[in-house]
Amino acid sequence: MTASRDFSRGRSPKWVRGGNSRIVRKASFVLDGIAVFVFVLIGRAVHTGGVTASGLASTIWPFATGVVVGSLVRVLLRSPSSTVVGGMVVWIATVGIGMALRVASGQGTDFAFVVVALGFLGATMLGWRVVLVMVRRLRPVVQARRMSKSSERPALTAPMGREGAAGEGTSGPGPSTSGTTG
Repeated sequence: MTASRDFSRGRSPKWVRGGNSRIVRKASFVLDGIAVFVFVLIGRAVHTGGVTASGLASTIWPFATGVVVGSLVRVLLRSPSSTVVGGMVVWIATVGIGMALRVASGQGTDFAFVVVALGFLGATMLGWRVVLVMVRRLRPVVQARRMSKSSERPALTAPMGREGAAGEGTSGPGPSTSGTTG
């Protein structure tokens, strides 16, 4: 079933509803990888004369290795990939391993760089998970409101003070206006 079909039937797609299915794990890995790629891309664009393939590769590999190792650790800990706790495992591993590999390969690890990496990667890797948690929590509330609104809708009746469709008189308390005297 596709995501659009799920939404049209009033259900969220599987990756929004939760669980630790294969698609959720893959999506989590891809989104974390995108966070690292954007981090490296912005850093290379701001701090070097330009963005080159070799420059991107030399900067991204330590953090990409961190994402892979962090994802494996998360699996070993049996932490769901789309939860904030699962994201924290991947985030800390990404930054920690990334910085260790940068030191081992002779690249810089200034304190400010570590702080920026923790901040940016934390905001992105945990940020999409927080949004997903909020969507998961709000989705049942929205569905419940829709259900209650649809069940609370009154049947079509004549306005108060006028005769009903079957000539029963008023639809509210008070004397009848059905035309009979009494």
